[in-house]
Amino acid sequence: MGTQSLLGGTRTVVAIRDCCESINTIIIIRKKSTTVSGFSLSSSTTRRSSSLYCRRWSPLTTILSSSSLMSSYEKGLAAAKKAATLAARLCQKVQKALLQSDIHSKSDKTPVTVADYGSQILVSLMLQRELPSEPFSLVAEEDSGDLRKESGQDTLKRITDLVNDTLVNEGSHNISALTTDDVLNAIDNGKSEGGSIGRHWVLDPIDGTKGFVRGDQYAIALALLDEGKVVLGVLACPNLPLGTIGPNQPHSSSNEVGCLFFAKV
Repeated sequence: MGTQSLLGGTRTVVAIRDCCESINTIIIIRKKSTTVSGFSLSSSTTRRSSSLYCRRWSPLTTILSSSSLMSSYEKGLAAAKKAATLAARLCQKVQKALLQSDIHSKSDKTPVTVADYGSQILVSLMLQRELPSEPFSLVAEEDSGDLRKESGQDTLKRITDLVNDTLVNEGSHNISALTTDDVLNAIDNGKSEGGSIGRHWVLDPIDGTKGFVRGDQYAIALALLDEGKVVLGVLACPNLPLGTIGPNQPHSSSNEVGCLFFAKV
């Protein structure tokens, strides 16, 4: 993950490191109180007071609460969990197809490009859908320039079909089928410059490209900045098992994989 500051208007995804030190650790900055389902592990390796929370994949419809008593950050965290989980589903599908393909070559970057775009599109769409009353600002990696070219039309169609299939398969979103224009607009909604004023979402749609291509570990990393400070973060790890894995054992023998780490102030 990057180390540059967003405060000067840099578009690179750089603030997630403050919330997520690695695929296994997520920092809670100035943690006050958090109640979550699943189990918790303490971490003594960080320089700030922190805890690690992991939850199994769960039906997306159960993540959000309609309670009017939820704080603004709680609503944001709930929306972020839903968005990251949906993006992880898409990435799982692309990676599975990639690993099953006999014709894929190392020079073919199409699968990871499709997953990058698809992940960003779903996060952009779901955050705006779940937080309609809040000003929306997303600092992300991709823009639609290449997809608007004639040479990008096949890739654009593939991305559009993949996003629509993901929304249909997850169900209960009541979102009409997206057009290619909808997809292009969703991508370009991630072109915010960020800054130290207001709230800005920061997204790395696939952190760990090499791991993704190899079939190993990667993450969808999403954080929210408020007045230049990180206030919540979500890390979706589609291949991370609920059990342990060693340095020479990149895959778990368990069929239970997929963790969602999350934290807020």
